[in-house]
Amino acid sequence: MPAFRGKDPWTAVEPVQVIVEGPDDQMALDVLAAQLRARGQDVVPFDVQCAESQGKIARKLAEFVRTEAFVARVHSLAIVVDADDAPEAAFAAMQEALRGVGLSAPETTGTWHASSLHGLARRVRIDLVPAGDRGALETLVLQAVDPEHIACVESYLACIQGFGQPAAKHRSKAFVQILAAAKLNDGYMNLGVAIRERVLSIDHAAFDDLRKLLIELAGDTVNVI
Repeated sequence: MPAFRGKDPWTAVEPVQVIVEGPDDQMALDVLAAQLRARGQDVVPFDVQCAESQGKIARKLAEFVRTEAFVARVHSLAIVVDADDAPEAAFAAMQEALRGVGLSAPETTGTWHASSLHGLARRVRIDLVPAGDRGALETLVLQAVDPEHIACVESYLACIQGFGQPAAKHRSKAFVQILAAAKLNDGYMNLGVAIRERVLSIDHAAFDDLRKLLIELAGDTVNVI
């Protein structure tokens, strides 16, 4: 069963909810879940709610937990955000988002924490991408890319910077966009679509922490297969 792609206002269909920053993250989770199910791994149905940016999660979560559907259906809530350049700050911001709506927050990333809201038990967790390091979804994608292809992109960026082009502010994002464009015959493809269409591969151990999250939506810690 495919993940529900949440739009405004967020609506809870399944008891398990995953909040992400943007549509690229939604598509990556969809593809990973499909891969796991194809291998015979049980992944429970879950909804994906897109906040559009990390900075909007607290406000949208506050609105979401007041909805009748959330109160009646949701027992598990996972927040998945980019670590960016400050993993500790990203984690602390998501802890504050949970506490701000009356949920207690986990003290560590990547583990379920027992909480309650509206008089009912709820599970919550916060996962950073990548786990234990700085970066974002693009960081994982680049780990799956042939080093020779990375070297080609580095040469290209060095070349255009030699003509006065400023260095990319988010280097990993620039790398991924260039790689996706190079694999296409024409047109532009964003990261999420590139993953969904297998233009960029996520068949790599770099994505094991996200696979682990998807498996653990059903319960406690398990091994990724």
